[in-house]
Amino acid sequence: MLLIMTKQDWTEVLLFSGFRLMATGLRITGVLFLLFQLVESWHQFDPNYFGAFFLSTLFRPLFLFLAGVLLHFLAKPLSKYMARPFSRSS
Repeated sequence: MLLIMTKQDWTEVLLFSGFRLMATGLRITGVLFLLFQLVESWHQFDPNYFGAFFLSTLFRPLFLFLAGVLLHFLAKPLSKYMARPFSRSS
């Protein structure tokens, strides 16, 4: 059985792979930044100022990680949507 992929199929596969790679990169970057921030500032932690500590130290790395998780789950619908213009044969 010969499987022939159209231009839309190829585009969708490439977009899906790219989105998943970007999501993985965002998650790894977020985790590493979070670890580095915690190691650098753990001695400054004061429970009375948890909000300030959270916003200045933990928010950006957690935001990167959550953006990676969101992109991971939205990779398939995004790739299908973005590959739709290639459905017409040119």
